[in-house]
Parts: sequence; structure tokens; C-alpha cells
Amino acid sequence: MSYGLLFLIAIVAEVASVVVVASWLGGWTLLLLVASVVMGLTVLSGRGLAIMRDVGVAMRGGGSVTAAIVDGALIALAGVLLIVPGFVSDLAALILLVRPLRGRLAGRATAGIRTRFRHADGTPIDGPDGVIDVEATERRVEQPRLD
Repeated sequence: MSYGLLFLIAIVAEVASVVVVASWLGGWTLLLLVASVVMGLTVLSGRGLAIMRDVGVAMRGGGSVTAAIVDGALIALAGVLLIVPGFVSDLAALILLVRPLRGRLAGRATAGIRTRFRHADGTPIDGPDGVIDVEATERRVEQPRLD
């Protein structure tokens, strides 16, 4: 299925959800939409600093920073989904904000990333100890003189 078609389906689902909720609640629907935007902005505020803090804690503890980064990214995604008008995206955001469900999704996302990224010879980028092994090459470029 193409991304364009999925995007179109998402838009139709969001509009339909607003119409259905408006038929039940009337004018309160607008208040709910505004409240979800406020919740989304609240979730996103300070998210970058929180991710950096969690990564620092993981590094000091000798753990993997991948879990902290993926968890923070999923929370940020939940904040963005709350800002999108509609109730289908709000439901997806609320699911992402539940820690056990987010943990399961983070595990799947991490496994998917590890299977997609490989060295040129096809070996995984992370070894048996979970450490990502990279090779670096230093290049020095002469800066042209501007006289």
C-alpha cells in the first residue's frame, strides 16, 4: 500500500471521527479538539531536554541509549499526534503515552532498526554485546587562502 493512500485514509478517518463526535456532543467537540492541542503542546514542551537527560542517565549507568532515544521519540510522536485535529490520532497518541504499550512498540521499533541497518558486507551493525561498531576515517581538507 502506498504512503499517499495511507495518508488519504488517515485524513478521511480524522474527518469522520470529528463528524461522529460532533453528532454526539455538539459544540463540546471544539472544546475537546482545543484541549487535545493543549495536551500535545504540554507533552512536547521540554521533550528534547528530557531525552538528553534520559540518554545521560543511561550512559552513566552503562546501559543502552537506544531505549531512551526511542522512548523519547515515541512520546514526542504522541505529542504531535495530539496536536493533529481529529480523534483517531488522539487515540493513537493516548496509546503511545501508556508506558507498557510504548515499551512494546519501542522494542519492535528497535528490532526493526537493527534489521534494516547493516554493514556493506551484510553483517549487523551491532555486535553480540549490543554495541554499534563503526569505522571512522579522518580527512583533512586544505582551506583555500583568501588574499
